[in-house]
Amino acid sequence: MTPRARQLDGRASWLRARRIGSSDVPRILTRNGRPLSPYGGPRAVQRRLLHQQHPSELEDDPDPDRLRGTRWEPVVITAGMVETGRRIKRVPPFTLYEGPRPWATCSPDAWIDDYDAADPRGVCELKTDAGRFRWGPSRTVDRWVASLSSEIREDYAWQAMYQAWALDVPFAELLVLLPFYDVRVYRFARDAAREADMVRLLERFYERHVIERLPLPADELDEAADLEERTRPVDERGAIAYRPAMPHERALVSGFEAATYVRDTADEQRRSAQTALLHSIGRARGILLDRRGGRVTVVRRPGCAPFIQVTRGEGT
Repeated sequence: MTPRARQLDGRASWLRARRIGSSDVPRILTRNGRPLSPYGGPRAVQRRLLHQQHPSELEDDPDPDRLRGTRWEPVVITAGMVETGRRIKRVPPFTLYEGPRPWATCSPDAWIDDYDAADPRGVCELKTDAGRFRWGPSRTVDRWVASLSSEIREDYAWQAMYQAWALDVPFAELLVLLPFYDVRVYRFARDAAREADMVRLLERFYERHVIERLPLPADELDEAADLEERTRPVDERGAIAYRPAMPHERALVSGFEAATYVRDTADEQRRSAQTALLHSIGRARGILLDRRGGRVTVVRRPGCAPFIQVTRGEGT
């Protein structure tokens, strides 16, 4: 049975109606005193639930990684269906499902829709990655252990596991699209013991820091806002002075952003091509000829990673 869902009319309405969602879980859960998520900690969740957000948090999300993920969701779904042979149905934006507890809500990316008694329905979390994390092979995870975090991003894993619990489905899949349409599929089975620990920590957070409003230490966003307040320019009366950007300044910023994107894309393509070349030479374990007649040799030395050596000259 699918939980009750509401369709909100935009980001602002969705933020007001949302309580603890899947992306909040790795912000609340910590290890060694640090949140599992790189996108903020428990203070950011408390600030949102108490309607104390900074104005920037209410605007459309400017983070380039998240914008890329939203833009590429249809491509991730298509790649996932080709990879798995299953039908994946995207959930409309700003859809909010009610969870099994008053503080629990969920906005999944997609449903795995071709289910039957042998292979029941599941929920799907869609991600893209520009190659900064070294993902392991696709796999089914029966029980999450800390060692898996070297191959699967832990904050993403907890998002998927929370969704399976909140939507009461047998499993959740994390579908990750890497550069050059390389796809990873991780299926997380329900784990009653892990879920009980997760729910206990989330419920404790909600009762103490939302209902009772116990304060939390400042996080990176608070510190950044404080630094901005202390470094803003002031005029002779002590008031904050702002000057609207000129047209040529806005054009320079746009040009800089476009050039940075082109550079980063070229760097990713270069690294991927280099990795593919090394893997190809490693499989050959010998000498190859490039198109210019150069001899490419795999050099292996004790205590060093294999590297390639290119020799130019006649007769090669």
